Amino acid sequence: MPSSKFIPFPGEYDVAMSKQPLVQGEIDYFVPPEQVSITDLRKYRGHMYDVLRNLQPGQFSLDGGQFIELAEHRTIGKLYEVENFEHGRHQNRHGLVFGQLVMNTDFERDRQIFVAVKPFDTPKDALKEYLASRYINGIRRPVVIDDGVDYPQDSIAGRRTLTFNPLGFHRFSDNGQFGLVTEFDETVKSFDNIFWDPNNLPTEQQVRRALSRCAFGLARLHIVGVSHGDSSVKNMASDNIGIRYIDLESLRPLPITLNDRSVIENQAYMKRDIGIFIGSLNSGIEQEPVDYSDALNQAFDRYYLRIMQHPSARELGDARLSAQDIQNIIEEEM
Repeated sequence: MPSSKFIPFPGEYDVAMSKQPLVQGEIDYFVPPEQVSITDLRKYRGHMYDVLRNLQPGQFSLDGGQFIELAEHRTIGKLYEVENFEHGRHQNRHGLVFGQLVMNTDFERDRQIFVAVKPFDTPKDALKEYLASRYINGIRRPVVIDDGVDYPQDSIAGRRTLTFNPLGFHRFSDNGQFGLVTEFDETVKSFDNIFWDPNNLPTEQQVRRALSRCAFGLARLHIVGVSHGDSSVKNMASDNIGIRYIDLESLRPLPITLNDRSVIENQAYMKRDIGIFIGSLNSGIEQEPVDYSDALNQAFDRYYLRIMQHPSARELGDARLSAQDIQNIIEEEM
């Protein structure tokens, strides 16, 4: 995979207007759920499911709250593919489409925004990632640890955006797939660009920083009661502020009621997240595997365990992992 670089937005917004649109269709607007709670990850709101089930091939359905100035007007959406926006995601397995969405209305004001569209075979899968993203982006729970350790900038979980901002849905006319439309953000860099870059081996400082951010990111998910489910390095990311998460279609809530069975289940999901991440570190490189054991132990000791042992994580109870648990996972996966 090529090394990541900053791709600035073009100086003008009509970068793709000379091309034929990749897709084109009418835009409807839906009223999103006011609050997405952890229980919404187990069920699908009826009106939201109807939005996708009734979506016709070629059409868009977007969050009316984010496009309030357009929602009362007839709107045509044209998606133009933009070169280089896929940089760093060439090997994604979802067939992502990156481009510029131009929304033409029946009055003089148009709207243009850069987006990524991720295809799903069923509306259920698209809606699951939409709700997971809404939930993760709504987390406003403080995680403050005053122990003299230099934690990443976003040690306060009040930062609003933790994954890409979901804008709505599109149904592809050629194959009928349902696409989740998210806002494109060029500042997000997934950690496979650090660990899997064939042209640049990461420095010791880059390794420590990346592992610390990933350990912190997993703790942040676990402390609010969810498991990522596919927490490989390509799905853990950061921007110029802090942690980001990618590909949340496998996200699931941890058991809420703490009893002997749920403690075991919680531990299993948390161990699985950590194991997937550690096991993926060397999976995308051609050279000899690198032993990150010491750096991993340090990262999880300083950033994962200390957060999980904080009083704000007390409801996890006996499900919290120990240093020995972490060390065992590292030894098994490395």
